[in-house]
Amino acid sequence: MEHPEGPRHREACVSNRSDGPDNPLVWLLILHWNALDNTRACLSSLAGVTYPNFRTVVIDNGSTNGSAEVIEREFPWVHLVRLYANVLVTIGRNVGLRLALRNDADIVGFLDNDTEVEPDFLDELVRAKTADPKAGFVGPKILYHNERSKIWSAGTRIVRPLGWIHHLGIRHQDNGSFDVVRNVDALAGCCLIVKRQVIEEIGALDPNYIMYTEDTDWCTRAAARGWTSVYVPTARVYHKVSASSGGGLTYFKAYHRVISTWRFFRTHGRWWHWPTILLFVGAGYAALTLVELSRRNLPGLRGLYRAALDIAIQKDPLVRPPNQSESDDA
Repeated sequence: MEHPEGPRHREACVSNRSDGPDNPLVWLLILHWNALDNTRACLSSLAGVTYPNFRTVVIDNGSTNGSAEVIEREFPWVHLVRLYANVLVTIGRNVGLRLALRNDADIVGFLDNDTEVEPDFLDELVRAKTADPKAGFVGPKILYHNERSKIWSAGTRIVRPLGWIHHLGIRHQDNGSFDVVRNVDALAGCCLIVKRQVIEEIGALDPNYIMYTEDTDWCTRAAARGWTSVYVPTARVYHKVSASSGGGLTYFKAYHRVISTWRFFRTHGRWWHWPTILLFVGAGYAALTLVELSRRNLPGLRGLYRAALDIAIQKDPLVRPPNQSESDDA
C-alpha cells in the first residue's frame, strides 16, 4: 500500500479566490471522510465568506463512497488533496500544513467539516491576529449548530492539578457573558487559525496524538515560546458536535480521548500534579461509569477501560490503535 503521507496523493483545482494586497494569505484546511452532507454544508457556508484572500483545501481521508468526486465536481474552487487511507485527524492535518507552507501561506486555519461559518468569521479572526503581534493562535466563538444560542466553546481551559481540559462557556446561553476578546490556555481545533511563524518555530501537530488534545498540545507548546491563544467572540462558527466520531461516547471516542488526555498531562504536567490528577480522574471514571451504565452504553465503557488498561501496562496505542470498525461493531 502506498504511504498516505507521501507525495503519491492526487491534488486538484486550486481555489479561484483572488489575492488581496493588504490581506495575509490564509489556507483553510478541512478534513473529509465520507460525510458528504456535512462537508457540502461547510463548503457552501464558506462560499459566502467575505475575506478576500484565502484558499480552501479539502483533505480527503481515503473516502470510499465517491464523495471526493462529488466535492471536486460541485466545488471547483476547492483545492482537493486525496489520501489513500484514513489517517485520522493529526496526520491528515499535517499533510495540509506542509502543503500550505510550501505554497506561501501566511496563516493556516483548521475547520472541521461538520461546521458552518458566518460570512465575516475570517475577517474577525485575521483582524484580531493582526492587532496582537504575540497572538500565535486565534479562534472564534463556537456555538452548537442545532442550538445557535448555546455556546460549545469560548476557548479552552487547562487545569493541570486536576488533569482536566474543558471548553470555556460550554452549554452556556450566548447572553453576552463570553463576548470579550481574551487570552485563553488553548483553542479548539474545530476552528482556529495559526500564523506561519508559529508553525516554523514549534513544528506541526504531534502525530502521537492520533486524535483529540492535539490542538491543546500545539497551543501549549507555542505558549512555552511566548505565543498566546486568543479567543475572538465576534467570529462565529456553528458546530455539529461529534458528527465525525459518531456522536455520543463511542468506543472509538472514549478510547482516544482518554489516551490523548493522558499523553498531554504526561508531557506537560509536573510530578506534584499527579496525586490530585489520579484522585480526580478516578472519581471521574466512577461517575462516568454510572452514567454510561444507566444508558447501557457498553461500547463506550469498553473504550474507557481499554484505554485505562493500555495506560496501566504502558502499551503505546500507536502500535495498535482501536479502529472505527471495532467501535461500530462493539
